[in-house]
Amino acid sequence: MWKKKYPVIILSIAFAIGVAACSHTVSSCSPNETESSSSSENESSSSDEVDSSSSQSEESSSSSDTPETSSFSTETDESSSSVAEISSSSVQESAESSSSDAIESSSSEEAILSSSTDEISSSSLEIIESSSSEQPPEPIVESSSSEEIQSSSSEDSISSCSEESSSSSSDDSISSRSEEVFSSSSEEEQLLSEECLTLRSTLDTFPQVTELLKCIRKTEKVAFILRHSERDKSKSGSKEYLNDNGRKLAFEFGEKLQDVEDIYFMHTRVYRTMETILKISEGKGQSFSESAIPFSTKEGVDQLETADLEESYMIRDDDKFQECKSRFGWGWSAYSYAAYEDDVSQACQDGLYDADDRLAEFIDTYFTYEKMHNVTIAISHDNLLVPFVTAASKRQVHLQFHQHEGDFNYWINYLTGLAIITDNEGNTTVLPATAMNDPYLRVFTDDN
Repeated sequence: MWKKKYPVIILSIAFAIGVAACSHTVSSCSPNETESSSSSENESSSSDEVDSSSSQSEESSSSSDTPETSSFSTETDESSSSVAEISSSSVQESAESSSSDAIESSSSEEAILSSSTDEISSSSLEIIESSSSEQPPEPIVESSSSEEIQSSSSEDSISSCSEESSSSSSDDSISSRSEEVFSSSSEEEQLLSEECLTLRSTLDTFPQVTELLKCIRKTEKVAFILRHSERDKSKSGSKEYLNDNGRKLAFEFGEKLQDVEDIYFMHTRVYRTMETILKISEGKGQSFSESAIPFSTKEGVDQLETADLEESYMIRDDDKFQECKSRFGWGWSAYSYAAYEDDVSQACQDGLYDADDRLAEFIDTYFTYEKMHNVTIAISHDNLLVPFVTAASKRQVHLQFHQHEGDFNYWINYLTGLAIITDNEGNTTVLPATAMNDPYLRVFTDDN
């Protein structure tokens, strides 16, 4: 008897599969927990409807008095009605065995429907669990079984989500690595050792020029404003030369600069400044455009002559300046006095520029990043460098010659002065510097 009710069973299974497939098509592969939860609830609800429909089918099949149709869909109404008519006819032909057949049929249908419902529910759960990709799968036209539907849609969804996830992860990874490499490269260019940082912040002593050159970043340029090399005490005129020791000191300084790129030189009209440059470039092994003193031109590809490196650059009014220095036994004293003291005489205030202001103006004129060469050495004179170094050191070096007249322990030595370091963002560092073992003159050499 139960074999005659196969259509009901088959329709029930087909309906359940349709519900599961429909449910799966609606669901999306978003990783969002809220959407996934909502999809699971919808799937569970569809599965419950299938169970309910199966139960109604069982009741309809087991009843021998009235053939009832289930609430599946419009397409199944006619099939259910035909099955009911067949059932009714069978009951009339075999009334005596209907009771036992109905029992057997009911038992068999319950077992079959229970089994199919379990399979459908299991299949629905598997479909739900596999639905984790962001894009919905392609609509399924035909499939030989629910397992093929599940496998195909799940693989497509997983593949799509995996590709998107992999692509996004790869892009993020590449971007991250690029930023790290760029950041690392930038940091390496800017990084200075603790020793360099300490050296560059030193204001109360005179770091060596050669050591400071090792502490210049790639984004920086540097200029050294130094006193000329050694001369004899009596050789103070503008056309006087260095003494033998002065030439030797300049040449040896140049030898220490052999690993440094070509240097741009600045000087004054005074011969000893030019001779200092010639000996430095000779010791360095650098080709220089001039070979004789005086130089043939005031400006060339590798040198510049300027009066702004002379002591006159500090003088505002010469008459007032003469009045200022007349109070001292040494003319040098007026320069250190005006640079160090807060309460200077009116004559010195009127006769000399403020050391800090004049140094700032000098840097702005010659040593901004755009105007500078990578490495510059400017050869100048002591009476300009004493106020400049005093200002650069914030009065921390000891050049108070006006308080110790005749004591050359308080005067600047040869090849000593200051360093000006400027970067491409306009930041400037100014500090004392020397090419000598001792930055202080100590002894003023007599004529040989």
